Amino acid sequence: LWSTSAEREWHVLLKRENLVEDEPVDDNTATVVPGVYSHHQRLFSLLRQHVATLLGVLSGMSDDAYHRMLVSVPRLFEKWPGKRQVVAGEWTLWLLSLEQRRLGFPALREFV
Repeated sequence: LWSTSAEREWHVLLKRENLVEDEPVDDNTATVVPGVYSHHQRLFSLLRQHVATLLGVLSGMSDDAYHRMLVSVPRLFEKWPGKRQVVAGEWTLWLLSLEQRRLGFPALREFV
């Protein structure tokens, strides 16, 4: 159903947290309004638009700097609603993991 490993991982995390693809207006309601701002679609769009720059920066970082960057990833999603913070943080940590870095970021390259 999902064509890339990054999309499959995203949906595994959504399912684990009992969330759906469409984002409700907030976590206190199940109401989904089509066309309303989507945090994850914005994230995916930014990754796709800036992948070359991102890969260059990530590949050029020292190991220490890379570790510091990974530690800060969860803070990037502090303003996301509830469990979606968890999904986005874990997904990004998976996408940019040391294993992915060692392999040349195959999931990120495939995703975009």
